[in-house]
Amino acid sequence: MGCASSRVDVDPASHRALDRSSTPSTSAAVATSRSRRSLDIFHDALTSFREHFSSASTTHWDAAPCEWLRVRAASYFVDAKKAPPRERPLLTLRHVDLFDGSSLASDGDDARVDFCRTRPESWFRREFERDGGATTAWTFAMHFVNPDGANLVCYFQPEGDGAESVRDARRLCDWVDANSSPSFAKTLRRFVETDDDAYRAARVKLCAKLHPQSPLMLRKCVPTKPVLVGKRASTRFFRGAGDTEGYEDRYLECCIECGTSASAKYLYNMFSGLSARSDEDLAIWIEGAREDELPERVLGAVRLRRISPKCLTKLTKLPLVR
Repeated sequence: MGCASSRVDVDPASHRALDRSSTPSTSAAVATSRSRRSLDIFHDALTSFREHFSSASTTHWDAAPCEWLRVRAASYFVDAKKAPPRERPLLTLRHVDLFDGSSLASDGDDARVDFCRTRPESWFRREFERDGGATTAWTFAMHFVNPDGANLVCYFQPEGDGAESVRDARRLCDWVDANSSPSFAKTLRRFVETDDDAYRAARVKLCAKLHPQSPLMLRKCVPTKPVLVGKRASTRFFRGAGDTEGYEDRYLECCIECGTSASAKYLYNMFSGLSARSDEDLAIWIEGAREDELPERVLGAVRLRRISPKCLTKLTKLPLVR
């Protein structure tokens, strides 16, 4: 009897109506779930994009260690001894611009230099214009102006105690006086404060170290040997002198025009064909040409990876200012 009294008959039509009434909420839940997945995918893609462009390390460049390098020791003029750098590089790599400036060739040589000040696409200028240079540190830019139109610009800035206040060349020298050996501080001050570009060009040293996975032909032709860039190619310097927008002495850009000597052009033409399969470290420093300028200290170092024309950003001509 008890079982009989607990039985409830449900009208099939009512059951179907109940199913239909629950369908909209189920559909809404599915739609919400899909929207959330789409937002998650978008968020992940945006995060990846930001990390790629804001990270200190990207696919094609990074800071480089210098344990492989040998520089002039304090006793070099007595025993010709070279030794690993005693201190880390003075400046830290901040960014590398990879540009295709082939369209600028018809505008003359001056269109492909001084990118820190003249090109709105340059990393330094974008950083400077964010707040009128109020928080931008003094910057050393190593600019390789290549004969096929490729422009590689490596940006270095001071890092360490008190570096946040280093805004111009004078403060840089004062900061180095307080944070480096007296011999190097003297060397850097002479290099930065002089108006003699020939002096600077005769002092800039560059050494490349190709990684073992780089093509054998390239490793044989590019020895790990320091070179004075001013003896191999035309080298020009820019520091914003006379600029009315606040750029003066906020940077020093060293432009190496790699197509100005037959030997440099030959090496570059060979290198450019293999660079997409090559990894190399580059160290930059000022030669210690006198006993009181030793030991040498590295200014900055960069690692370049698999650079090909596909990774270059195309530059367009700037409008004429009348």
